[in-house]
Amino acid sequence: MVNSFSFKNIFLPSELDHLVQQFHFFATDQEQRQALNDALHEAFSDYLFNALYEISGDVDERRQMYIEASFHLKKAQKLLQGMPHPAGKMAYRIEKMTQTLEKLVEGN
Repeated sequence: MVNSFSFKNIFLPSELDHLVQQFHFFATDQEQRQALNDALHEAFSDYLFNALYEISGDVDERRQMYIEASFHLKKAQKLLQGMPHPAGKMAYRIEKMTQTLEKLVEGN
């Protein structure tokens, strides 16, 4: 994905301190904290970019993508049906994913 803009720093220093303490991250010096902050910023920035794309994206384009994904999921489901566990269970999960995509295509 090409970034045409960037987000400001997402985490305040106090929030980062709270995360380090709460989850016992090994980030004792400033360089380690900056590396952790950069990694979190990058991860959440990707999430925010994707969320903004979903909100502003073309509905027909997304619908077409869901149809294509559904087609490939159905092919995978047919290959896995009737196989012993865990492949058979995956076929069931793929079926549920396909049903969800079909609901999205219908606009539900």
